[in-house]
Amino acid sequence: MDWWMLAVGAVLVVVAAVDAVSTSLSPSTRAGPLTGATTAAVWAAISRIPGGIPRVTAGPLILTLTAGSWLLLWVGWALIFSADPSAVVEASTGQPADLSGRFFFAAYTVFTLGLGNYVPAGSWENIASLALINGLGLATLAITYLVPVVTAVTDRRRQAAFIACLGSGPSDIVRNTAEGGFAAIGSSLPALTRDILLTGERHLTYPVMHYFRGIDERSALPVQLAALDDALFLIQASEHRLDPGLVRQFRAAVDSLLDLRATEDRDIDAPPVPDFGLLDDLGIANDAERLSRDLKANRPRRLRLQAYLERTDWRWPQH
Repeated sequence: MDWWMLAVGAVLVVVAAVDAVSTSLSPSTRAGPLTGATTAAVWAAISRIPGGIPRVTAGPLILTLTAGSWLLLWVGWALIFSADPSAVVEASTGQPADLSGRFFFAAYTVFTLGLGNYVPAGSWENIASLALINGLGLATLAITYLVPVVTAVTDRRRQAAFIACLGSGPSDIVRNTAEGGFAAIGSSLPALTRDILLTGERHLTYPVMHYFRGIDERSALPVQLAALDDALFLIQASEHRLDPGLVRQFRAAVDSLLDLRATEDRDIDAPPVPDFGLLDDLGIANDAERLSRDLKANRPRRLRLQAYLERTDWRWPQH
């Protein structure tokens, strides 16, 4: 018995299993230890590449490597089955399998392929059953993790596209929805608020979502949320103010998406103020003092939103 193979294999199996469970089932912003290290390394490497296009690949690459890192389970079980020369034998001859045969046996056992070229001998049948259960469980976790992540990222992109349809920036949103007293925005806010809250919970459950970057501003939710938030400052300073409760709920939902770690680590430039003259240009009665008060009261959260955009490599939307 090669005890070092048994020990190393057992450690790899435990690490892969713990990482898979903590990443896919733990509702936390922190992934498992292996996935967390992989994520940090990939993001650091991609961040050093000049230009924004490569960062679009970060999310899919990290998600693929997350599932790939669980292949350590295969290596771990292969080492365990290699610890005892008589653990795995050829089905036809009964001779002990060589190293490649043991890796092959571990692969089709862990991934439940059901081939029979090699078989476990003696008490190793029970160990093989454990490997089968372990592999089936982690394969199920991988599928139930990957599919919801892709769905969540798609829904987030849909939310961004919906806001972008209202206008290409804060001023454009106000201009496009002014007819009818901004009723289009008022009727959309409740559903949008629910969607954003769901996205916030998904970010908590699937931390890898942070690394999926939209390919342009229309598909970037941080940019579109900033645009709509600025538009709401103008709308709430106009004679056609929306229900304050709806606006508060929307902003609370946006806050749930922000990285609430304070910005003390570095100075954040204040985002540009909304174009107040737009309301005059549209012939809409307005209250300049209200806008000034609202901007002052919301300065901390606007700074957090600005920091959120900078951390996701986006700029504040143009007016």
